[in-house]
Amino acid sequence: MKKLVCTMLLSAAILAALWFAVPALKTSNPLSVKTISPIQKTVYETAVCSGTLQSAHTARLTIGAPAQITEILVSEGDTVAAGQPILKYRLLSTEEAALQAGGIFTREIAERLRELSDELHNDSLLAAAEYAAASGELPDYFKDFYLPATASAETMRSGILYAPFDGTLTMLAQKSGEIVSGAFISAVVEDCSNIIATLRVPEAYLSQLHTGQTVNITGAAFGSHVFAGRILEIGSHAVTTGGLLTKSETCIEATAAIYTDQTLMSGLTVKGCVFLNEHPHAILIPHAAVTTDADGSEFVYQYVDGIAVRRPVAYTYETDDGVVVSEGFSTADQLIANPPHTLYDGCPVAVEQTDLG
Repeated sequence: MKKLVCTMLLSAAILAALWFAVPALKTSNPLSVKTISPIQKTVYETAVCSGTLQSAHTARLTIGAPAQITEILVSEGDTVAAGQPILKYRLLSTEEAALQAGGIFTREIAERLRELSDELHNDSLLAAAEYAAASGELPDYFKDFYLPATASAETMRSGILYAPFDGTLTMLAQKSGEIVSGAFISAVVEDCSNIIATLRVPEAYLSQLHTGQTVNITGAAFGSHVFAGRILEIGSHAVTTGGLLTKSETCIEATAAIYTDQTLMSGLTVKGCVFLNEHPHAILIPHAAVTTDADGSEFVYQYVDGIAVRRPVAYTYETDDGVVVSEGFSTADQLIANPPHTLYDGCPVAVEQTDLG
């Protein structure tokens, strides 16, 4: 008798294990499921990137030689007209410049500046600077202090720094009485009526990136508004973003025009969504039908004559709406949406509701 009881208990344990291990034993009635069908639509591959707004026309103004600011004529943020005076300055004599250089360069360089003035018998700062640049006897950064490439002869002579075009004075970097070097950016004028976006596109999209492509521009400053734009220019070299606290990423800088009548502010951070390749008749499986297995592979369950049939999914591209497949599926297929964890390949199912997508 005791042996019989043990045998019965063992049989019950085996049946219980099979109940949990074999799904087929658990499903006596068909599972109620909902289905959804693949969609045929035009799908775009996109590249999402970060960027910054800036003026398409920006002038960074330098005096071109060591000088003392004598009068500030406008305020930062003012609208200026082409040819409007921004500030007045006084060019430093060679002796004064040498004293200033002594605080920036070595004593030897400061002394050499005085010698150049004596040798040339000319107190002109420009003459001394040109001689030093041509002779190559002073360091390259000497040229930045005395002869930046942006300096014009008219600017050097005038004693007044002018706005080169109509725009907004977005930076005024000094006060009256201050001493500035030739390369020092004294003011920045921007044409804020023509704002573009400089986008940093991840390098993986370089082969798909072309001028003329459509781009959507969004940003925290714009709320839910989306600006349409177009890629104007693609950079000729890669740049690396990130730093010690953020992951570095290699990107290509692309410039995009923005179509809007609104006045935008340069310097704002934006996000760009560049529309790369177009797929006009793509078959898209909604995310609700796609399941990921423990090994990372993805699959769907298709409803076929009252049975759930498991099918692998190999997709070529993913969108916000689903995954794009190149073959094997059609809009006539009924795929099980949000499949329950008890579903298995070959499981009897009954369709509760069909959603055509």
